[in-house]
Amino acid sequence: MSRRTFVLLLLLSLSAVSLAPAQAQSNVFRVGAHVLAWENAVPDQAGDQYLDLLVYKDTIFRLGPEGPEQTRVSHFDLHMLGPGGATGGVLIAEDAVPMPDDPDWISVSDDLGWAGIDTIVPLLDRNSGEMVDVEIHVYWWGLLPVDDADNVFVMSKRPARIEGTITVHGPRGFTIELPDHYTLIQDMRIFSGIEE
Repeated sequence: MSRRTFVLLLLLSLSAVSLAPAQAQSNVFRVGAHVLAWENAVPDQAGDQYLDLLVYKDTIFRLGPEGPEQTRVSHFDLHMLGPGGATGGVLIAEDAVPMPDDPDWISVSDDLGWAGIDTIVPLLDRNSGEMVDVEIHVYWWGLLPVDDADNVFVMSKRPARIEGTITVHGPRGFTIELPDHYTLIQDMRIFSGIEE
C-alpha cells in the first residue's frame, strides 16, 4: 500500500471516529508545487520583478449522510510583477484561480518526482485595471528524496528544479523564461500532505 493511500485511509477513519451526528466534518489532502523568485539577489527591493507561483490539487474528504464523499479541485495562486516596475509593470495578484481537475492542466506525480501546469487564463493586471491573458507552462522536477521531516502524516516535500515559461499577452506583454529570468529563486518544491 502506498503512503498516499495509507494517508487517505487514515483521513477517512479519523473522520468516521470524530464525526458528530449533527454535523459533517472534512479533511483536505493537498498535493502541489511552489516557486518563489526575485529579479535581484536581495528580495523585496522596490520595483523588483518577482514571481510567487503555487499550484495545488485538493482532495476533500467529507462524511455525509450517505457515508464518505470525495471531491477534487485544482487551483493556482499567482503573484507576479513584470518588467516596468511597481507602477509601469504588469502586476498580477490572484489566489485560488480555479482549474479543471484534469492532469492536462495541473499534474503532480504520486512520488512527488514531477509536477506541472499548462494553461492560459485571463487575469487582472492590477496596475492597468485591464484583463490580460496569462499563459503558464511551468514544470518542477524532484531532485532529492522526499523529506518527511515535518511528519509523514502532515507534510512531505521534495526539493525540485524548475523550467518553463510564463507569458503575459497584451500591449505590455512579456515572457519569463524559468529559471534564467531571476537571480534569486527560493522554495522550489513539490509537496503533499494534510491541509490543516
